[in-house]
Amino acid sequence: MRFPFLIFLFLLPFIVIAAPDSERLYIHFDRTDFRAGDVVRFKAYVLLDGSPSERSTHFYIQVFNEKGASVYTGHYPVLGATVDGGFVLQDSLMSGNYYIQAFTPEMLSNTSDVYVKNIWISGSGFRTEPRVSGVLSTMQFFPEGGRLHADQLNLVVFRSMDAWGNPVAVKGNIQTMDGQIIAPFQTLLPGLGVVRFKARSGIQYRAVIDSSTLSFSLPSVVTGAIQLQIETEPGGKKFQLSRNPKIKLTNDVFRLKASIRGQNVYDQEISFGTYPSLVGHLLTDSLPSGILLFELFDEAGNSLVKRPSFIDRGEWVAPALLQQHRVTNASTSDSTRFELSLADSVMSSVSFSVMNADQAWPDESILSRLLLLNDWPLDPKDVSIFLEGDNWNKNVVEWLLMASVDRATSLRSIKLSVPSVTAAYLSMTGLVYDVRSNERMEGGDLTVLLETQSGASKEWSLALTEKGAFSIDSIVYAGMGSFYGYYADRRGKVRSVRVEARLSGIDTVNLGLLTTTIERAGRQQPIVARYNELFSGEPQAKVLAPVDLDRSKSPVSEVSTEEKYTTGVFREAGKVTIDNITNPVNDKSINVVDYIKNRIQQVEIQGGRFVNRKNMSLSNGQKWQIGLFVNEQPADMNYLRTIRAMDVALIKFFEAGFVGSGSNYPGGALAIYLKDKPESSSARPETPFYRGPGFTDVKGVGKSVYGDEERQLYWDPTMVLDRSKNRIAFKIPERVSAFRFLLTGFDSRGRLIWIQQELSK
Repeated sequence: MRFPFLIFLFLLPFIVIAAPDSERLYIHFDRTDFRAGDVVRFKAYVLLDGSPSERSTHFYIQVFNEKGASVYTGHYPVLGATVDGGFVLQDSLMSGNYYIQAFTPEMLSNTSDVYVKNIWISGSGFRTEPRVSGVLSTMQFFPEGGRLHADQLNLVVFRSMDAWGNPVAVKGNIQTMDGQIIAPFQTLLPGLGVVRFKARSGIQYRAVIDSSTLSFSLPSVVTGAIQLQIETEPGGKKFQLSRNPKIKLTNDVFRLKASIRGQNVYDQEISFGTYPSLVGHLLTDSLPSGILLFELFDEAGNSLVKRPSFIDRGEWVAPALLQQHRVTNASTSDSTRFELSLADSVMSSVSFSVMNADQAWPDESILSRLLLLNDWPLDPKDVSIFLEGDNWNKNVVEWLLMASVDRATSLRSIKLSVPSVTAAYLSMTGLVYDVRSNERMEGGDLTVLLETQSGASKEWSLALTEKGAFSIDSIVYAGMGSFYGYYADRRGKVRSVRVEARLSGIDTVNLGLLTTTIERAGRQQPIVARYNELFSGEPQAKVLAPVDLDRSKSPVSEVSTEEKYTTGVFREAGKVTIDNITNPVNDKSINVVDYIKNRIQQVEIQGGRFVNRKNMSLSNGQKWQIGLFVNEQPADMNYLRTIRAMDVALIKFFEAGFVGSGSNYPGGALAIYLKDKPESSSARPETPFYRGPGFTDVKGVGKSVYGDEERQLYWDPTMVLDRSKNRIAFKIPERVSAFRFLLTGFDSRGRLIWIQQELSK
């Protein structure tokens, strides 16, 4: 009697740290019921090997109809490995099947990791027929190792689904084509089951469903191939390689490899000799959690069989407990409070949603999406079945992995492309030219100011290279942004220049879904920005003052700029007065500090302060400091640097001894008066600037309002928890008796959290 030859394999202590895998996404949507006109909010988590990823800074999301036409495209920044965003479903959408597709540029190298989610949107009329879930439509069969072997005991995992890919429970028998019953089968989880039987060469098998006329063919039986079987055991994995003893191998040299997270952890040459099977034990105590892939190669290096297996060490799950607190105050009967307890670290980047209990659960969890199943739709209660339990449930995980379709194959028709992997956020590069000679400026400083739709501003002071080049990285703004700028040479003199710049990182991604390649609507062309008096974003006209043609009226003398803006002691005659209303400034984008330095000779900057160059203290040799006032209120240098000369109506310089400056500023005073802004608009049509798109604006798509048609009761994507016990409170309408909540995110150590629960008030 022949016995299998046992091989005991032990991982060496010098195994290198696992190489990084591709990024993956989990998206927490605020709802599971999608309707035309909805504002859909989401929190996306970008992870690498189950931990927050620091690679990508850009995130794209699209919504397609079933014909592959894009109905929405968004581009968002990734901040802290998370994306807080939202989008509006057009109210004109028809009812039908739609697809949400999301990715980072990092994921484009492996389309199998692109996030794809199928949703149903209820709208006006029907683009596709209303779906009826739970009706069996198809079955897929996954023999262990990918093949059904003749004359050997086979383990076959099967998936049973409806027309929309939702899991369906089934029961039936494996039969030959002539009706001979071979083995019964039944789903263990909704849509998932396993059956074992010994196949015979030349026989075709099918699965016949009980109480139905439906039947589905199994893969064809093969002879002469090597079978690879994996089992989970305490401390590691047991694997068995088997061959058909009736067939002689033409070549008995093979190589078995095992890898996790892209790094080989075992590589061994093996041969069967006279034995029909080889059994080995792989100790995995030193490996991290993840998918351990076994792969067998022939002598020429051709892959013969693959088998994924899962290692769960639990280090990627954050221990957390969410408990409800009673509210005794009758006046707050609709208020619900919880306490989130953390075992040993502080949470961050957490999102929390509450739904009416009659709404469906999300069809995925952060755990199943990122580490186990990719696109396997399961109820959260089913997810917990295989995430917690004994070895039998660990085998369920193995079967789930075997049944997860290779999305690289299923999505092979998707065509994704970007010009290059986008750098950190948006970036700007350019060259500065002399406006007269058209030669590049050498050295000097270029100041660029960005103003956004929301009113935020940011300024960069850039030193030019010897070739007149400059660059800005990590620009983050939403919606449209306006860029202003000016140039000063090495001597500090403001020069008229032409600046040619390109804002990159907003290049549209050509993205297709299924068999259609979709080009994003409204694609932007390469951008050229100019910062000088000759530049104009769009043709603009100078607005003339209205002319009164009524001669019956007597002429009225105009009020001078000083009379309009100054009061009290500041109306005294100044040493220098600059009227920017009567004689507008030429260098409109220059900041006030540099403008004053270039226009008023009596002042200079010393120690980061304006001082009077004529007056000096005999005791310490320091020149006397000048007081700064904006609209007659004390100000500092940092504030003055944020003000552009174009916004100034009047500047007055008072010499030493000016009573308005007080004893703290013996060098005198500088009084800056800002122009009165028109109430109708804050636009400055006379100013040269460039307007360009930033990331998708999510204004108005933040936290949801209370009682959104009672479908989505509460949503907070920006919850930050900074202690071991945190209180969470929200309100539930009185007419809602039961609700379900979902809290997901990761803690300060990068461990994942996913808590779901259904409660009654």
